[in-house]
Amino acid sequence: PYYEVRRLAFLKELGARQQAWSRTLAALQGAPMIAYHNNWAYFARRFRLNFAGYIEAKPGVPPSPAHLAGLISSMRTQKIKVIVRQPHEPEKNTRFLAERAGARVVTLAASVGSVAEASNYLSLFDHNVAALARGYAGTP
Repeated sequence: PYYEVRRLAFLKELGARQQAWSRTLAALQGAPMIAYHNNWAYFARRFRLNFAGYIEAKPGVPPSPAHLAGLISSMRTQKIKVIVRQPHEPEKNTRFLAERAGARVVTLAASVGSVAEASNYLSLFDHNVAALARGYAGTP
């Protein structure tokens, strides 16, 4: 009974937060963004986000100058204003693209503990949703 009560409480809290997260990200649905690596598929599907390209097209293989030039062109054409990265991913190419295309870099947590604000499962999503919303609003 102890575990069942806690499970039901967690599910209730999760449901409420999912609704809040969906409301917060509703304005971003379909808006194109770039990610450092293709590891946000489930998050994108759940919140209907559009990752239009990736800095690292193949895992562990740094992008070529031609690939970066293509991303800059796509970002300008599609008016992409946000680049998503994780704390452990290299900043060099992310900064380069952001400067050249006039975009903002948003750091998201892929796992609990990867940023201080993501101390548990719910706060992980709280952090990511808030960071994306701030990134699109142009605030730090």
